[in-house]
Amino acid sequence: MKRVVTLLAVAAGILLVASWARAQEEVDLARPWGGSVTVGAHGTDNRDGVDQGKQSDLDLYIQPRADLYWRDGERTTLDFFLSPLAKWHSNPRKASEGDPQHETDLFGSAGFDLSHELDPRLGLKINDTLSYDDDPAVDVGGTGVRQNSSLFFNGAYADVNAEVTPQVALDFIGRDTIKRYTQTDVADNNDENALDTEVDLGYLLGSGYKVFVLGGYTTFDTKSTTRDRGVNIYSGGAGVEKTLNPDVHARLSGGYQYAEYKDTSLGDNNMVNGKGEIVFRPQAATRFRVNATYGFYMPYVQPYSVQKLAGVQAAIDHDLLPQRLTVTLRGQYTDSEYDSEGKDAPGGSDKLASAGVDLTYRMNRNWSVSAGYTYEDWNSEVRQSFDQNYFDAAVKASF
Repeated sequence: MKRVVTLLAVAAGILLVASWARAQEEVDLARPWGGSVTVGAHGTDNRDGVDQGKQSDLDLYIQPRADLYWRDGERTTLDFFLSPLAKWHSNPRKASEGDPQHETDLFGSAGFDLSHELDPRLGLKINDTLSYDDDPAVDVGGTGVRQNSSLFFNGAYADVNAEVTPQVALDFIGRDTIKRYTQTDVADNNDENALDTEVDLGYLLGSGYKVFVLGGYTTFDTKSTTRDRGVNIYSGGAGVEKTLNPDVHARLSGGYQYAEYKDTSLGDNNMVNGKGEIVFRPQAATRFRVNATYGFYMPYVQPYSVQKLAGVQAAIDHDLLPQRLTVTLRGQYTDSEYDSEGKDAPGGSDKLASAGVDLTYRMNRNWSVSAGYTYEDWNSEVRQSFDQNYFDAAVKASF
């Protein structure tokens, strides 16, 4: 408990030092630096995601962040950041439970975000973040689906978009993730490498519709002590998108996917796939979005190589007080199917139903308070079925 008091005392001190920013009426955008401090709590009634023998846990954390900005007129923006994270677990896993946790841990992340206009018709965006944490960083719509365990995680993103002609646009998107767990027994069956790429070629019709064709390649590898777990996924398709009116934007695509297992003893797989999204802003104070997907995705469950996932997500944002208080209601449902990959992986379904609410109150431009609640229920044939409740609360000071 003494460590908790010390942690909170340090947090309070940093927040007080940062509070000078509260009195500032204007933000000097020419300053090459910025920062924030977040103090928060995260709690759950099912720490390990199990059906029987549930353990509750409360995490307290403090996370300062420092940003260094560089600008080159309107062409280039570059942000370097460093964000240490101190965390305290009220109920850390013991060695007898496997994959033990410390009562207190020091984590953190660092990275950069670059946006550059190579030419008036050619843009580039790149970001990369390296983090050390015990968050599994595998999620469905923000919902963690693996037991927390300390790991190094690197996520990189690149987007190159080119306006070939006033009607023709070319867009390349790439994502790369590397995951390395610190516990040897966890790493032996969980370390991952994943690369996901897509190229879109779009044509703007006179009616305001944009039609496009797309091609994609995904490769996924997971370390295993028993067999080669991994897959190559090749995708092709076409779609259409349109801003139906100033308040509604919609995008729809469909195509075909081919999955090639890296375990040569398994036969290849294929399926049709599709995605749809609609964003609706009926008034300035209310926004909602709905998206649906169906296709091959990287697995969430050991020891599988790929899953067929169908899912829908929706969220509504409403400003109860303009520019002050916002409430968000969100929900999702996913239905995944895992094909048989041998005796240790007989296959089956993995379903998630989730709902939650978030509140954010902005006291002024420098201070904000947030809180959230999430309920999720997993009904699975390929692992334990379970349900759990989450809650989060945080105070953030920016300067």
